[in-house]
Amino acid sequence: KYYSAVNAYTVMNPGQVGFLLPPTPETAGLTENFLRVWAANRSVLNFSIAGDWQVNERRNLMFSFGTNKHYQGPDDSQKGFSVPKKVYDLYQFTIGTRLIFPTSDWVFALRYTFGKNDHVPQPYSFYQPTESGFLTGTRGFGTLSANNIILSLNYTFKFGGKSK
Repeated sequence: KYYSAVNAYTVMNPGQVGFLLPPTPETAGLTENFLRVWAANRSVLNFSIAGDWQVNERRNLMFSFGTNKHYQGPDDSQKGFSVPKKVYDLYQFTIGTRLIFPTSDWVFALRYTFGKNDHVPQPYSFYQPTESGFLTGTRGFGTLSANNIILSLNYTFKFGGKSK
């Protein structure tokens, strides 16, 4: 599947309200920096491949492999915060079996998802900020990694199935 780019858009815009109290000329413009959230997506191409083999009349073996990519385009000219979680490149591998009975089907599957991204833009300036907060200093890059295992158990009852 191909997902085309989405230009920067505002997820949450608080408007011109007083966030820091008491409101002063120095803090009047900070509301948008503190509370505005924006997002932008780059183009990605995800693919998957799957197979299903019938071992005998009562059993199938299944597997699948796929990618799950999502990249946000960082833009330092935007005020507020980007959504940093949306920068990943995951790979998913699934293996399972389907057991076929006269009145039901059972599917047992195990999925392993893994991924790592060593160049994730940080939403704040953690290193040598140029002010007392974390908003305008030099933003660094971090590492995101993911590993998980999912066990899937599925049961389907067949109406009208005859037991032998």
